[in-house]
Amino acid sequence: MHPNLEDPMYIDCSELIFQLQECRSQPFSMRMFSCNNISDEVNRCLHKARMQRRQMNNIEGRKRMNDVSKLRDEYLKDLYGKELFDRMRGQPSKKEEA
Repeated sequence: MHPNLEDPMYIDCSELIFQLQECRSQPFSMRMFSCNNISDEVNRCLHKARMQRRQMNNIEGRKRMNDVSKLRDEYLKDLYGKELFDRMRGQPSKKEEA
């Protein structure tokens, strides 16, 4: 089952989608085996678009997680103080190193 093929995220596949729609509009006897190759190409194109979107979402998610982590660390430093925060993180404070 295909997603909504008129979605703007599938612009790269629009030519193949149009060909598939044209092929499927023919009578059954004409399209019985002729649409399979086009359908396979559409599936490959949609898979490629989905994997690209997945990769971009993964990168954006990691950036958001890093931003949230930095904000949380700043908040905890302000709340507990730098020395206690460093001890909570397992980092030795400068007094302990000396």
